[in-house]
Amino acid sequence: MTSGHTDNGHTGDDPSSGGGETFRLDAGAYTLTGRRPGVGASRAPLPSHPLIVAIHGGTYTSAYFDVPGFSLLDRAAALGFPIVALDRPGYNGSTPFPPDKATIADNAERLDDAIGRLWNARDDGAPGIVLIGHSIGGAVAVAIAARRPGWTLLGLAVSGVGLAVPADSAAAWAALP
Repeated sequence: MTSGHTDNGHTGDDPSSGGGETFRLDAGAYTLTGRRPGVGASRAPLPSHPLIVAIHGGTYTSAYFDVPGFSLLDRAAALGFPIVALDRPGYNGSTPFPPDKATIADNAERLDDAIGRLWNARDDGAPGIVLIGHSIGGAVAVAIAARRPGWTLLGLAVSGVGLAVPADSAAAWAALP
């Protein structure tokens, strides 16, 4: 895993985001980018705290979780939680899928693999992982949990998800894998 840049040239010094920095996970067949607390994070991760993995919704990137003054990355780091926000396939510098493979299930499979790689590279003693998903990222997070990942899943939180599908888009949602 390398840090500080993504394929689109954004760096950890992006003034439109909070205090986080970008990183890149090179996994051979694909690359995944994301954000994590910057080098100046106010507190080192505590070994008793789970790793938080945040997954953004459509039209957003990992920067959704790093808004100045409201940064989940900054708040988690201040409380001693290790955290990363991932860019889903096709967003920022993450390798896109071919159009016929850009499904929730395929996103879940790739992100499950990437989270496993991040988990296996850690040495801070975190007891497991809590997934946070917003909007479509929430659907992907639920699909990851349903896969019964090889890493320890301690919790799942989703936001920005409606309770009822609007009638005019019900057929499109029903067709999703």
